[in-house]
Amino acid sequence: MKASLPAGQGNHVFHTSKRWPLMPTPDLMKLRHTLQWSREFADSDEAQKLLHLVDLELHLRTRGSSGTLNSRPRRPG
Repeated sequence: MKASLPAGQGNHVFHTSKRWPLMPTPDLMKLRHTLQWSREFADSDEAQKLLHLVDLELHLRTRGSSGTLNSRPRRPG
């Protein structure tokens, strides 16, 4: 059975990804693990797109550091 979101709801996640710097790194890691290993989401295009966004955010957090995950600094304002 292919997991999917009701029509239009998946787009909300992609539009709010700019707020991800506020999400703690351990929570992003849990989300990534769930998307990667859950059989329910394995064939879902939406899950693969979300996994890609999570990976991008985690990459931003490791860039410039010694390869360790750090929380991104919050944006001013």
